[in-house]
Amino acid sequence: MINPWITIVICYRDREYIRALCCLQSLLNQTDKRFEIIISDYGSKQIDISPIITEFPELKVQVIRTETDEVWSRSIALNIGLKAAKTKFVMTTDIDMLFDPRFIEAANKRVRRDDNKMLLHKQIYDTHPQKKLEDILEGLKSNNFWTNLWDYVPNSTRFSGGGACQVMLRKHVYTIGGFDEEMRIWGGEECDLMERWKQKGWGIQDHNETKFIHMYHRPTKSISRTKWETDQIKKNTHIYNATCKRVRPIVRNDGPWAYQDFYQ
Repeated sequence: MINPWITIVICYRDREYIRALCCLQSLLNQTDKRFEIIISDYGSKQIDISPIITEFPELKVQVIRTETDEVWSRSIALNIGLKAAKTKFVMTTDIDMLFDPRFIEAANKRVRRDDNKMLLHKQIYDTHPQKKLEDILEGLKSNNFWTNLWDYVPNSTRFSGGGACQVMLRKHVYTIGGFDEEMRIWGGEECDLMERWKQKGWGIQDHNETKFIHMYHRPTKSISRTKWETDQIKKNTHIYNATCKRVRPIVRNDGPWAYQDFYQ
């Protein structure tokens, strides 16, 4: 791979191995392959994601494994990957996402028009609940998934506040210290980052010209949570609201992080 222009940072903990295969297969199918991938495994106990590197020798995949007994934190997992990135641009996303073959190509064209603008993809399709991951993977390998998309995906969309995918200038991400690590579990961390980004005077733009697919899983709200987890998710909302009202510091965690131009 020659001169990747972007690093794709994917957070991970004990999700199905085949789900990760589907995600990376969709990236293998990209028309623009000038990217590197960092999978930030924060605390997996049951599944070793490391062998996935050998499954995709054509891709530049790095797995960063963090041994921890701490509760899951999407913010911490993504920050670990972001600190290891060396390209001018970074993209943060999840292991259960699928990317239209022109996703990276279109993102490159869009973000280079104004690199001060964060690129968000808020329009998300869910795969059909009855579609097995094995069928999705086979469809991606044969390209049947995209040519017969509506066989796999109901023709309806939902919208995510932070998009579950952000494309950003790495220098700006370092300036604001990444995602807020007081936000544990998940929920609100991407909106909080976006708000702090805007408070620096940088813009936001949508990236909805290519399809962005979420692989269906049981809604997390139906999963029983401990009182601590429920209280923490409420706390995330309070942190985000405080950011909107500018009653807390713009830079959190140990930021701003030290920045160096690694790319050519």
